[in-house]
Parts: sequence; C-alpha cells; structure tokens
Amino acid sequence: MLKRTSTILAILAITALSANAAPISVDSVTTGTGSGGAGLKTIAAAFDASGASKLVIALGGEHGFAGTSGGNFNGVTYGGVDLTLAAQNGDDPATAAIFYLDNPGAAGDIVVSQENHNSSPYAIMLLSNTAAGHGAVADANSNAVSLTTTTANSLVMVAIDNAGPDGGNFPAALTADSPLTEDADRVGNTRWNTLDVASAIIVSPSTATYSFSGAAASDSLAIAAVEFTAIPEPATMGLLAIGGLALLRRRRRA
Repeated sequence: MLKRTSTILAILAITALSANAAPISVDSVTTGTGSGGAGLKTIAAAFDASGASKLVIALGGEHGFAGTSGGNFNGVTYGGVDLTLAAQNGDDPATAAIFYLDNPGAAGDIVVSQENHNSSPYAIMLLSNTAAGHGAVADANSNAVSLTTTTANSLVMVAIDNAGPDGGNFPAALTADSPLTEDADRVGNTRWNTLDVASAIIVSPSTATYSFSGAAASDSLAIAAVEFTAIPEPATMGLLAIGGLALLRRRRRA
C-alpha cells in the first residue's frame, strides 16, 4: 500500500510541476550591422545571454565587393562556444541564416565567421522556455517559405534578407504577414541589404506558408525558417512519468 501511495504521489508531483510550464517567448532583441569583408567579425562584445534558455542569432548578407559572390556564414561562436546552424539560404547576392545555442551561460563575445559581404545585419534574440535543439527547418529564394511544424505550441522563427535589385541595391521595405509578428524590422544598411526577423507561436502541428510583403519583383531575397519546440505539455510529462515508473516496477519484479 505504501509503495502504491508513493507511486501516485510521485506522478502527481511531476504533473503539478510540469503544469506550470510557460509558453516560449522572445524576451529581448538586439540588432545592428556587422562590418563587411570576409573573416571573423565580432558583432557583440561581452554579451550576456546567461538568463536565456536559447540564444538565437539571425544574420543577413549581401554579395561581396566588386560583384563577387556573397557565400554563406560559416559559423558563430558565443564565448568561444560554437552555435548550431539551424537554417541558411545563400542566393547571391542575398544570404539569410539562423544559428542558436541552448543554455548559453556566462557572458561572452559573439563572433561571426563570414565570406565576403558588403553588409551583414544581425539580430540577437534571447528565448525562454524552449526545449533543447530545434524542429523543422526550411529555406527558399523567395519572400515566402513553407514549413511543417512537428510539435504543439512551437515557435516558428523566420529571417529574410533583401539585397535589392541585383546590381542596383536599395532594397524595398518588407512587412511580415500574419501569423508572423516582427521581432526585428529592416535592420541594416538600406543602401546594400536589410534583414527582417519575425516569429509566431503555432498551437498545433501544421503545414503553413510564412511570408513577407513589399518586395519589388527585381529584389534578391533569401529566407530561412526554423521551428523551436516547447517544453512538453503536462499530459505528455505525466505519461512519461507513468511509463517510467511502470518500467521500473517491471524490472524490479524481474
């Protein structure tokens, strides 16, 4: 009887704790424009992301000087720790990329490794209540991207770089379409290229198109999207607890 009571109390405790799980939120956004050229570029010194469950960095790029190809972003570090590349699209002359780091820890420099760009706008975002890793990803050479989310209450984040008409620049201003909400609006040097970042909470797994309006027909666009998943819901946590306890009991009998 005592064992049975202990088991029930354990399940109730786990369920009660998980019931307090909060939705994913974008707590802060820091924007700016990195220097041009190839190599290692420090975009933020002694940046403090220690209170976040996930550090996310969206990057935009525009092809290098003298018409050379822009190429990709090769990596990002925070305090010397490599971020994970979630999604990237490099449609010369535009490039868009999203990197992230779970539980980033103490303050550190954010350094970007890039190929030759005229201009590299960025958005540094701190997220709360995310599970480790990421879900679905997608990218396109367009103002829109299709993504199929995999879990309930996930956050879809989309970054788009507009490098303007090839050879002409001066990109048009973009606006995030519903259900997206702008996190970073027209960041960068409007002579070369601009970066927009937007996100949305998706309640149920589904396939949807995420888009931005306002681009000119001749604009060069690169778009990248990633799903960040939420901490499991209370019902899921309860089922996991029950399954784990049942397995433990079976092993003890064996």
